[in-house]
Amino acid sequence: ARTEEDLLARGRAALPADPAAARAAFEAALKRNPGSLAALQNLAHVWSEYEHNGATALEFLARAAERFPEHAQVRAGRAVLLA
Repeated sequence: ARTEEDLLARGRAALPADPAAARAAFEAALKRNPGSLAALQNLAHVWSEYEHNGATALEFLARAAERFPEHAQVRAGRAVLLA
């Protein structure tokens, strides 16, 4: 069985060449650990930068902000997408 870290590494390795494979790996990591900050942030990144879908990216960052309200990078990412 792949660990969350294995899936995150697979997703990062797929970028920038294969955003769909990266997204699938990050989604699998999130399924393994629904509270994974790294998976949520990476999914937001893929949706924003590669899929050009800020609304979906914002959904992932909102989930991250709910779980990690004091995390500055999550708040900054949300601010950029909302600007």
